Amino acid sequence: MFRVIKYARVQRISADVRNLKENRRNAGHSKWANIKHTKAAKDAQKSTTFQKMSRLIRLAIQGKYCCRKFRQSVY
Repeated sequence: MFRVIKYARVQRISADVRNLKENRRNAGHSKWANIKHTKAAKDAQKSTTFQKMSRLIRLAIQGKYCCRKFRQSVY
């Protein structure tokens, strides 16, 4: 009888832990596919940021964009 109670308690606790660890992106249940999609979104965001900054720096070096606010934002 003691074994049954002990087993039921462990099972209930493990079910609670499983619910806490549940991932938001659970579609397809593939961990690596979810990581790939998340990484692709973050990489795209980084890429656009670096493109904007490199364009602004290039324009500042060429002297084609001479705004005081721009110079302060670059430095």
